[in-house]
Amino acid sequence: ADHRVGYIDHNSYNKDNETNWLNFDHADWNGELTAYYRGLIALRKAHPAFRQSQAEDISFFSAKHNPFSLGCLIDKQGSGDDYDFCILLNAHMTHTAHFKLPAGSWTMVVNGESSTLNIPYRSKKITLPPSSGVVLRR
Repeated sequence: ADHRVGYIDHNSYNKDNETNWLNFDHADWNGELTAYYRGLIALRKAHPAFRQSQAEDISFFSAKHNPFSLGCLIDKQGSGDDYDFCILLNAHMTHTAHFKLPAGSWTMVVNGESSTLNIPYRSKKITLPPSSGVVLRR
C-alpha cells in the first residue's frame, strides 16, 4: 500500500486515483486556467518544434545570478517548423531573472496571463518576475 496517498507527489505516474484525480466539474470554476491550458495545447499542436525536434536542435542556458532560471532555445531546423522558439522560466520565489535573448526578431506568444499572445518583443533582454515564464517565437 502507498503510504503517501493524497499527498503531492512530483512523479505521480503510477499512483492511485485519489492522487491523480481531476474533477472536470470544476472546469467552469477555473475558466481562466482551463483557457490557458487550452492555448498551450493548441500551441504545441500547431508547431512541430515542440513535438519533433531532435536533441541537437535544443540548447539550454540560464539567467545570470539566478540558479533557479532556465532558458531553452529550440531551433526549427530538425523539426521542420517555420519558427524557432525560446522558452524562459524563473522558478525563484522572490528574485527576478534577467535573460539575454538570442539574436533575432522575437514575438511573445505565452506569458503568465495568456497562452494566446502575438506581441512583438523589441528588446534584446527580458526580465522575468519570480515564479514566471514566457515563450517567444522567432
